[in-house]
Amino acid sequence: MSDEPKVEGFIGYITKMDGDQMLVISSEPEDFSSNGGIAEYYAAVWFTIDDPPHPLLENLIPRNSHI
Repeated sequence: MSDEPKVEGFIGYITKMDGDQMLVISSEPEDFSSNGGIAEYYAAVWFTIDDPPHPLLENLIPRNSHI
């Protein structure tokens, strides 16, 4: 049994906040080099922050945290 938490959905770093939106960049790259793409692609997704805050925001770890 693994001690790692099970998390579903998009996992990444919040890189920008703009009003009620946040830009999240994937923490794991995808490799598209086998079909001529780049070897290290990081997906970026804009999310809208709900009011009240989305449950995902409860588990945020600030970027400068030391774990």
